[in-house]
Amino acid sequence: MNAAAQPVRQAHGGRAARATPVPATLAGWALLVMDGLTLALPQRDIATIELTTALQPAEPGGNEIGWLMQNAEHWPVYCLDRHFALAPMLADAARVCMLLRLEGRSLGLAGARISLLAADADISAPPLPVCLARPGSPVIGLVLHRDVVVTVVHARALADYLSPLEAVHGG
Repeated sequence: MNAAAQPVRQAHGGRAARATPVPATLAGWALLVMDGLTLALPQRDIATIELTTALQPAEPGGNEIGWLMQNAEHWPVYCLDRHFALAPMLADAARVCMLLRLEGRSLGLAGARISLLAADADISAPPLPVCLARPGSPVIGLVLHRDVVVTVVHARALADYLSPLEAVHGG
């Protein structure tokens, strides 16, 4: 686990998290960069952060780019492209996976890097204008952070968004 995961590590008494939910008291945001897209998710939704070298190969016909095994659990790992669609394979630049544990569902997202922001106030996303909001979209806002447009998403809504894409694309 890299140094960027330190706040997640500290929340678990100095040891790396292993397939256990991060306490709801953990504040801040995690920024995941993938294929020209930067997502912001609340740190409280992150179970753990792992390297993509730990990925097991995906089986043919699915949309996951691979699987991570954690304490006898299988975590499907996905990657989004810059169009917010499922990427067909792991990007060459992808080095890390953010594993999310949500009510009844566990999944991972792979990307080039993860940055952790310590406070909830580090990102303040006003609601999307009506002309940009789409029903079923996990996007709750767009913000400018250090000259980069960041897409703020709700983790549960992201999992719901991925479910139909998995079905449409054979996952």
